[in-house]
Amino acid sequence: MLRNELYTVLSISQLPGAIDATLQLDPAHAIFEGHFPGQPVLPGVCLIQMIREILELATGGKWALQKAAQVKFVRMIDPRINRELVVHISYEEKEERMHVTAAISAGEPACRFQGIFVGGK
Repeated sequence: MLRNELYTVLSISQLPGAIDATLQLDPAHAIFEGHFPGQPVLPGVCLIQMIREILELATGGKWALQKAAQVKFVRMIDPRINRELVVHISYEEKEERMHVTAAISAGEPACRFQGIFVGGK
């Protein structure tokens, strides 16, 4: 949905229960025209969607967010300054649910997430 438009995946690696990815934002994407004109900021909902899309890319499943137990946006991401993001996802699949802890950084921590996705393969 956002991949290859708002961002591209520069690298992705996976170990059992963990995913690391490096993403590059497109600062010219139309979303930044409205969020916010003259001072673009990556919307928090896009960060959550990126976590979902990276989880799907790495696991080959289709996941839907069931519960966001904890979401903290600790730093704004200006795509003109922070074009590269690093995403780390730890996950455990239990009873057709994916329990996820994720962190996104842009040089410094920007977002922390804990939640549950449902769906799968």
